Amino acid sequence: MAWDEWEQLKAEAADKHAAQRMQVNATPPSPGGAGPGYTGHLASSPAEMKAAIKAIDGYISGGVGKAGTTADEETKAAVTEFRKHGEGWDTATGLNDALKTWSEQVKALRKRLAADSYALHKAAGILKGTDVGVGLRSSQIANL
Repeated sequence: MAWDEWEQLKAEAADKHAAQRMQVNATPPSPGGAGPGYTGHLASSPAEMKAAIKAIDGYISGGVGKAGTTADEETKAAVTEFRKHGEGWDTATGLNDALKTWSEQVKALRKRLAADSYALHKAAGILKGTDVGVGLRSSQIANL
């Protein structure tokens, strides 16, 4: 293949590639300048946030703590029994390892729930502050 022919093939390939470039089309504008699916309302209300916080702080965290404690107590009792009567068995060691893993997972879940609760409290406070600020500015405009 001659050098000129190679250069011609490269140029043709580049032209063909340039003609086939990807084009990203825009979505139609939404009311208020928001993205697709915008309804004009927040996805959650203060009441819904309070309900979520109450669920996390009460029922969910309490249930996780109770389930974790129950499993700890019953597994510890089983480990003790296997150590007393299970000479040569690795069951006690295996259960003890599983208990340690379980306890770490329960602790991690409780930390995550506490972080989620904190984030909801903070978000509720921010949104309430924004609502108050907008209300004050609106009342100042209305008084003009």
